[in-house]
Amino acid sequence: MMKHFLKGAAVTAAMMIVLMGVSIFCNMQGMELNTLIFAPAAGACSIFIYNAWIQKENKEENREN
Repeated sequence: MMKHFLKGAAVTAAMMIVLMGVSIFCNMQGMELNTLIFAPAAGACSIFIYNAWIQKENKEENREN
């Protein structure tokens, strides 16, 4: 259980770093991002990345058994 929590935290932290970088870059270029669209899209991406990571791990565990 703790392993999944740490993986979720790692994905969330990585996504936040990427989003901050994108936001800083866009603000420096004079573009303002709409947070009402940007935040849920980022959350969905985090969920998809986490699920892909867990599915890959589950497939490897099933092959070993």
